[in-house]
Amino acid sequence: MENKNEVSAYLENISILLLGVMLFALPLLFTTLTTDPFTLPKQIFLIAGGLILLLLSGARMISEGRVRVSRTPFDIPLALFGGVLVISAFLSINRWDSIIATMPVVFAIIVFFLLTNLAKNRSSMTFILTAFITGVSLSSLIAILPYAQIYVLPVAFTKDPNFTTLGTILDQAMYLTLALPVV
Repeated sequence: MENKNEVSAYLENISILLLGVMLFALPLLFTTLTTDPFTLPKQIFLIAGGLILLLLSGARMISEGRVRVSRTPFDIPLALFGGVLVISAFLSINRWDSIIATMPVVFAIIVFFLLTNLAKNRSSMTFILTAFITGVSLSSLIAILPYAQIYVLPVAFTKDPNFTTLGTILDQAMYLTLALPVV
């Protein structure tokens, strides 16, 4: 019995760590290896992290021998929204493009459900919020410093004063506005 609790606690701690890394790195992630250097790496990272979190959550539920799901007021609207999104993607004329475009949103909803199930105590919530706020702060700092002629990143296109890790100043402003209530 204690061995099952240890495995479950270990899987939960790994999941919380991965979720914190995801929330920290998501606004900072960009690469020139893809056709879209800002959006596509974030989508791939979100989908990969969501899949790993889903597998870890399933393994944790198997080790505990039961399924526990936390409930929030957003569960039903988000599940309905995700369901309608998936149905509309499969019924679309351009099916494959709409399925590919739908997956990041579906995985964002899955990560939300996993977040609400993982952040049970104060220490895990503090870690997740600290990781999120640190990522937001570094992203905004990287966006502000080029105006003062301070360039943190060595790549040439980051020396543009309008450079942000989210792609455009509008994307940066929307992300920071949504993050403002958390800070």
